[in-house]
Amino acid sequence: FSIVVSANLTEGSHDITATATDAANNVSGPSAAHTVVIDTTAPGVPTVTVTSPTTDTTPDFNGTAEEGSTVTILIGGNALGPATADVNGDYTFTPSTPMTVATHAVAVRAADAAGNVGNTSSGISLVIQATSSPGTTITQYPYVPMTILAKLEHKNYTAVAVDTVKAYVGNELRAKGTVQIEAGVPVVALLVSVNATVSGGESLSTVLVETSEGVQYQFVNRTKLVTGSM
Repeated sequence: FSIVVSANLTEGSHDITATATDAANNVSGPSAAHTVVIDTTAPGVPTVTVTSPTTDTTPDFNGTAEEGSTVTILIGGNALGPATADVNGDYTFTPSTPMTVATHAVAVRAADAAGNVGNTSSGISLVIQATSSPGTTITQYPYVPMTILAKLEHKNYTAVAVDTVKAYVGNELRAKGTVQIEAGVPVVALLVSVNATVSGGESLSTVLVETSEGVQYQFVNRTKLVTGSM
């Protein structure tokens, strides 16, 4: 037999029993109770931490979430894998497949046993760097500092105060700074390392603005590096 409950059950635990009545109106004793839990409340937003920057391509993702909930780790909006929060609300996830060397936007969301899915957390940035090849030597050049104050203008993106600016010569990171807003204009002050042994100076090859979610925008750059300050 089946019965459709006409009244909505309230949130929480309910013990359901049944009795049978025959044609002579004899009523049986109640059945053993069957417990039904009504849960329509989504779990809260989980937290997530991960070491960054790192050369580990299978880094540990750690955080807290509702006890027993399934936490999905999202990379750029795509699911990397699930983890289950223990009785203390803690979870750990380690990817089984190595991640790429890149900057990744990481977020998490939780779902409970009833299938309620919570909101996605704010994104954090995970930077995975390449490891040096065995036997590689690193030469310390006689760098001298050069201060650059730059106004940031991009046709598709307006930099905000939490963004990070990275300046490169070739593939070498020479300076990193945080965007400041002055009179409504995004600017950055960079203390750039200049290789004093290069005759005629150097030029910055790439200037990137990186958001807190790890999204990067490349800015046109025509800066000539010379020794001293300007």
